[in-house]
Amino acid sequence: MFRVEKGGNPDLVRESQRRRYAPVEAVDKVIALDTTWRDARFELDNLNRDYNKINKEVGKLKVANADASGPIAECQAIEEKIFVAKAAEAEAEAAVKASADAEAAAKAEAAAAAQRAKEVAESEAKIKADIEADEEAEAKAREEQETKKESG
Repeated sequence: MFRVEKGGNPDLVRESQRRRYAPVEAVDKVIALDTTWRDARFELDNLNRDYNKINKEVGKLKVANADASGPIAECQAIEEKIFVAKAAEAEAEAAVKASADAEAAAKAEAAAAAQRAKEVAESEAKIKADIEADEEAEAKAREEQETKKESG
């Protein structure tokens, strides 16, 4: 729904947020977090591809008993970059998940508040009905007493 390049429409999600009185900014935040994660994932995938390509070269050079020190050094440099990229990707993914968890918690809290409000309204309605019933009973009792006084 958020990714335009995948056929999604973030404006529909924003409109949905507006109709539910939810923060529209959350959509932009999710899009930004998702973009950051996808960029980090793309970088990691490219580094892994480069590492595998050079590692195959190393294997071929070793089989041919040729000097592989240059490609080995290149592999080690890429491994260091992969380590950093993995950390960045994991951090970005955690941020996306934390955002989703926060949104879910906010929804749950709103639902709980709505349930509490419903319970309070029901309780108030019951109290009001009880008071009206008591007032009707008292009025009926007064009428009966007045009727007894008049007839007796």
